[in-house]
Amino acid sequence: MHSQIQSFNLGMLRSEVTLEDHNPLWSKAFEFLEDKLSEVCGPTFEFYHVGSTSVPGISAKPILDVLGVAQSLEALDQIKSKIESLGFFLEGRVWNFGP
Repeated sequence: MHSQIQSFNLGMLRSEVTLEDHNPLWSKAFEFLEDKLSEVCGPTFEFYHVGSTSVPGISAKPILDVLGVAQSLEALDQIKSKIESLGFFLEGRVWNFGP
């Protein structure tokens, strides 16, 4: 899945900050991620594209912010390994994606 995400022109090195003109591929990337996450999480979770990449017409860091809403923390604990199988990893209370 990592190579598919890269095809949406997302990401940057941790040591740099770049702003890019809005890219319509960012909403396509969200749709792709939403589909993958919904497949493994099931109908009790909802996902929203938030942050600057979700706003057409403004510059943004090429980092996709996705808000996931679970019905309970217990439900999230039950699917943690499924989310990790997609390439996400937990840092504190934030899920990140990467190698």
